[in-house]
Amino acid sequence: MKKPLLIFDFDGVIADSLNLYQQLVYDRLIALEYNFLQSPEDLQALFETNVIYGFQKRGVHQHHINEILLELDKASETNHISLFEGIPEFFQNIELKTTNSIVSSNTTLTINRILTSHSLTSHFTDILGGDGATNKVDRIHFLLEKSSLEKNRTFYIGDTIGDMKEAKLAGITAIGVTWGLHSEQKLRDARADYILHSPKHLADFIHTL
Repeated sequence: MKKPLLIFDFDGVIADSLNLYQQLVYDRLIALEYNFLQSPEDLQALFETNVIYGFQKRGVHQHHINEILLELDKASETNHISLFEGIPEFFQNIELKTTNSIVSSNTTLTINRILTSHSLTSHFTDILGGDGATNKVDRIHFLLEKSSLEKNRTFYIGDTIGDMKEAKLAGITAIGVTWGLHSEQKLRDARADYILHSPKHLADFIHTL
């Protein structure tokens, strides 16, 4: 039997980058005179769908979205982005048991830079950032076709409502993790198939597959 395919979101699941990135996004949107951010909840709401769609839905021009993504990339160069506690051990724990990929709204360059700084790049067969295609569902389908795996052997691991929705649209199992952006209740409301509370719990779950 083929190994299960784990598809990870990056920021909020692997990289503990959300506070830095949210502040940067907030500052840039205010500087660009977008006035839809009235509270911290408004910022979180950007992530209730794919974050790029969140920008577009609120009328952020594409060239401004590109500017923000470039700023996020620069931030990963000038700031040390930590991994969540237990993430390196998690990948050591499941080594050889799964095939791992990343599908994220962050850029492929930024993801690779952060993974390289933590010596984790070798754990992933594919890294598909938002610079390749905005729609996560399309990228998930690409990985399904490439792997020739059944959908019930493929799992998307994310921390937001948008992640759960896109996994469901792709027809694969949605695993919500509670150490990222959205609360357990929000992940439940988004119909996550499983909700896990630490990388250790996630590893234990993977070993049951």
